[in-house]
Amino acid sequence: MKSMSIPRTACLLPIALALAACAHSGANYEPIVDGPVGGKYYADLEDCQALARSPQIDRHVDNNALAGAAVGGVIGAIEDDSVGGALVGAALGALIGGIGGSAEANAVREDVIIDCMLDRGHPVVG
Repeated sequence: MKSMSIPRTACLLPIALALAACAHSGANYEPIVDGPVGGKYYADLEDCQALARSPQIDRHVDNNALAGAAVGGVIGAIEDDSVGGALVGAALGALIGGIGGSAEANAVREDVIIDCMLDRGHPVVG
């Protein structure tokens, strides 16, 4: 089976767009507050954002990337019946698994910030 060549810019564009979309999510998330913010709001927000940057959350991204690489490698090897196919499949699987894990980790980080701000008495609604 002959493989199709994809320009590098076409491969990098979705990654660049995904990274740009994550700029104000995850540990940089600023929750919506019902009403005016109090004097301690920004200090508490910084503390909660720091808590959301826990390296424990990053392990989830790494695990998804490894699982994606394994599954992608197997599928690539079966589809292309070659080492090259396995490597391409592993790379694509790692990318897809990493992006999925990153999206999930960002959601967890946002939840950590919301819960932390609520625990500190701020009227967070989301």
